[in-house]
Amino acid sequence: MLRRAALALTTLSVLAGPAQTSPGTIPTMPGPVELDQLRARLHDTAPPAPAPGKVALRPVAGMPTLGGMYRRLPQPPARWRGQAIVLEGGSFDLASVAAALPDPGWLDCDGSRCILSAPLVVGRGTTLVIDGIDLRLGQDEGAALLSWGQLIISDATLRAWHLSSDTPAATDDKGAAFRPHLAAFAASHTLIRRSDLHHLGHQGAMSYGLSFGTEGRSGIVTEHPSVDMIGNRLLDVYFGFFSFDADGVNILDNHIAESHVYGIDPHDDTRNMLIHGNYVLGARHSHGIILSRRIHNTVVSYNVSAGNKKAGIFLDKACHDVLIIGNDSFLNGTEGLTLHEVARVAVIGNRFHNNAADGIRLRASEQVFLDGNTVTANGKHGLRAYDWQGSKRAPNTEEQGQILPMRVGLVGNRVHSNKRGDCRLSGEARITSGQPFLCPVPPPPQAQAVPARFGPGAGNAP
Repeated sequence: MLRRAALALTTLSVLAGPAQTSPGTIPTMPGPVELDQLRARLHDTAPPAPAPGKVALRPVAGMPTLGGMYRRLPQPPARWRGQAIVLEGGSFDLASVAAALPDPGWLDCDGSRCILSAPLVVGRGTTLVIDGIDLRLGQDEGAALLSWGQLIISDATLRAWHLSSDTPAATDDKGAAFRPHLAAFAASHTLIRRSDLHHLGHQGAMSYGLSFGTEGRSGIVTEHPSVDMIGNRLLDVYFGFFSFDADGVNILDNHIAESHVYGIDPHDDTRNMLIHGNYVLGARHSHGIILSRRIHNTVVSYNVSAGNKKAGIFLDKACHDVLIIGNDSFLNGTEGLTLHEVARVAVIGNRFHNNAADGIRLRASEQVFLDGNTVTANGKHGLRAYDWQGSKRAPNTEEQGQILPMRVGLVGNRVHSNKRGDCRLSGEARITSGQPFLCPVPPPPQAQAVPARFGPGAGNAP
């Protein structure tokens, strides 16, 4: 498969230039040795030794970012006291933090079990290590983990918990009810490995469960978070992963199930990212894996995305320079793969099958290259490609600035047994490489487009 990827990317260089990680090119997938080295680094890197620092209680209202998160809640948590535990300098574990507080009502640790009853803030130049701990974050108490420094979570369990009833924290269908969560900002680094994370997050700015983003939303932003997640199990997290303008993200070998909205959701300008070897299952309201708004220099490889409410894999809003390789996307409520208004995307050696709608749906995108994919037994078309002439609605303001001519290259795909036919182009959608009879030429507007099967050209086969 890696050899096929290299060959396909060589072909794609006609469209996008050399297949390297310089600006404006498709990234290449790490080889087996590189993947093994990355896994070893993330699993084996030792946390820093304990070092003295300061532990204080401070009013949340005086902290701009944190105060805003709580101020925007529809109502404060039932036992909210308006203060946060703040760590400054040094390196801590939870036991040392608890020992430095005036009473155990803020953070209570008994051996390997801890209960957090307030926001816990990791300041700049500070490290918090949560290793081998069963940590419950009190819902009514407004607990959360917030980091501007380094946060390392290893072999731990983090659960948002309703302490008075001893039950998992719950939110309503729209996510309005507060649930404890983890968020990291600015130039922070977060490492989460071999841990269980349950019932985290709700609908609120950077409160989605596991959220990583810059503090600034305008002007020049110079600090970007990085994050590594490997070998974890996530259950009922509002978004299994969310980022905003993060730089340097590895999401490897995780099991992400029953997310409230999305399984994995990197957002606005997140780049230098590898999403590899994950199981993303049963997102209850939307897509399994979604990349949105200018995500670039990203590889999405060898994931299973299945049983999600909407698409298995979705890219939209000016994403570019993305490689999608070796994934299995099936039994999703809409498409196996959806691309809207993107450019320079290579889709190589994936399986899109048994999805309720199209196997692959493309809209107003260019320099999209499909090679060696298997697209079968989907509820609508195998491949559906169209521009805005083929859309049922007019583009909104954001979409109007991102519309591209629909251009796609097709080589060596296997497409068959799709309910409405295997290939359909509409509007001004065009094939840019491969034989022209792979899809029918769109008819004049007054005629009806007839779905057609892929022909044998360029190695595409029924």
